[in-house]
Amino acid sequence: MPPHIDGYYWNGTGDCTTQGYTNCAAFLTTRSSPDLVIVFAQTEAAQPASCSGLTTPSISSVTDSSGLTWHLRNVVTSSHVLITGAWCYQFHIEEWYARPNSTLTNDKIEIHVAGGLGQAQYMALMAFGVSKVDQLHPFDSNPGAKCTASGVSMVMSCQVTTSNPNDLVVGAPDFYFGAFSFGTGYQAIAPTFGPDCSTQVDISCSEYQALGSPQTGLGVSYVQATDAIWCLVADSIEGSGGS
Repeated sequence: MPPHIDGYYWNGTGDCTTQGYTNCAAFLTTRSSPDLVIVFAQTEAAQPASCSGLTTPSISSVTDSSGLTWHLRNVVTSSHVLITGAWCYQFHIEEWYARPNSTLTNDKIEIHVAGGLGQAQYMALMAFGVSKVDQLHPFDSNPGAKCTASGVSMVMSCQVTTSNPNDLVVGAPDFYFGAFSFGTGYQAIAPTFGPDCSTQVDISCSEYQALGSPQTGLGVSYVQATDAIWCLVADSIEGSGGS
């Protein structure tokens, strides 16, 4: 059977938005073991009038109170985009993962930005557990099983190709406009912000879809209200009944 979501926590408030702060935390509880834990980590940068010199901070590390070992798997950074001549924006998303050997209870997971946030910079994270994962091969082995994309458009999309029939495909976006919709067949990892995530414009709108057969060029997609800056990461988690 495909994997399924086992607990989630999003944070993009408070210290995650404060100039000079170096970390942003989520508190994750899971019910199953062993799980795979995914963190989608996001940073943004903005400045008025010009894009000259604008750079989003990268995530220097991920840590947690259970002492897990974290691995970076996927990264995307958008281009610089000047919105209506007023502010320039750039978005950045990273995918990290860890493999706990027991359930987690209020595990404090933190993303870190070296040197702290600058003026008009922001960070956020979506942490979630995934159960029923193949423990030898937690990610689909197909070279096309993960993807990234960025652009300026209404439709946000990248495509994955899978070899395993029992994958869970997950995606995380950052985008500028609300009035947003998930891709066909997808639903919210964090139903707190579902079903349309219309109050959010970031990785809190992460989505998933359980598959029943291998896929070629499966779109991981979203639609926002109008043409605007966005970036997206997606991945395919292999189920315990996989190859």
